[in-house]
Amino acid sequence: MLVLFLAIFLALELARRLPLLACFRALGRLSTRSATTLKRRRVSEWCKERAIQILSRRMFIASVRAGLLLALVAAPIGLALYLDTLVPLGVRHAFLDWRERLLLLLLCVSYAILRWQIRRRLRAV
Repeated sequence: MLVLFLAIFLALELARRLPLLACFRALGRLSTRSATTLKRRRVSEWCKERAIQILSRRMFIASVRAGLLLALVAAPIGLALYLDTLVPLGVRHAFLDWRERLLLLLLCVSYAILRWQIRRRLRAV
């Protein structure tokens, strides 16, 4: 269970430090922009098609980037599960036992609250 907690801890820190949410925000902005481009009137269809092609390329790049960052965030948990198949570390057992999941949830939530409180107090100084 300790290995799984460390993997979740590492995944949370990666999610906090990587620009994951910014990538999804950019993807949402591009999606909104493409919808407004399609609704435009008094513009030639050729211009609309060209704008949609450019926006679709940008959306593809943004979605691939967001997907890769999401895979990077999930990689520590996947690595812990893979290592559990080679060496019995108890990761799969921690997923299946409800008591260990409850303890893991308590540890992760207490870590998040502690981190939030420390950051809040550091901002106040």
